[in-house]
Amino acid sequence: YAYVKEHIYPKLKEIIEAYKNGTGFSIFMDEDGLISAGSGLDQVTWMDVRVGDWVATPRHGKPVEINALWYNALKVMESLSVYYDEDPKPYHLLAEQVRESFNREFWNEEKECCTSGPIGSEAYEKGWWETTGAEMVLWPRFGIATERQRNLFLKTIESNPEAFSEFGINWYPFRKEKNHFWRACWVSWTLGLSEAAGESGNKEFLKKLIYAQVRNVLLNKSFHEVM
Repeated sequence: YAYVKEHIYPKLKEIIEAYKNGTGFSIFMDEDGLISAGSGLDQVTWMDVRVGDWVATPRHGKPVEINALWYNALKVMESLSVYYDEDPKPYHLLAEQVRESFNREFWNEEKECCTSGPIGSEAYEKGWWETTGAEMVLWPRFGIATERQRNLFLKTIESNPEAFSEFGINWYPFRKEKNHFWRACWVSWTLGLSEAAGESGNKEFLKKLIYAQVRNVLLNKSFHEVM
């Protein structure tokens, strides 16, 4: 912790301030505490696809996984502030604002899921939950979803034939015509869902997730994504 305090903690503070005040690629914190990013032809998340001037999977605005990580970063800074005898209140208050805004903007009660875009986006209107944002929302260690939301979201994923296969979670079951990750099953991306299912007492879904991970690994003859 001494090394972190001297060499890393100050840089973490700078990063938080940069996101709050605005940085490159139209990245900034909106009034609701959420992070907005991207404009024009910017590619601001790892799944963005652009060919020349054609943006196949536009995600400008407030990507769900970025804001889940933003919330987690603020909670980490809150904990570090306490450890280093500094005032944690600014991080605590902002984290609470982000959590409230996150649930208001991304949780779709009608679709019983957390969508990959906020209210007003195509993802929200159609109930798309693409990307690792789904895992982060459900993962208990992030503390974003309530127990009720977690149970509903797990049920939504488990019951969607396009989303859950014998080889695991199809993280991109939507937008087949545009998404180069369509129906990709990554073993490592089921970890958060597995823990959420276990925490929720959904043992049957947990077994399905574990079996699917093992089946995927054996088929691909590789364990690198399990680590």
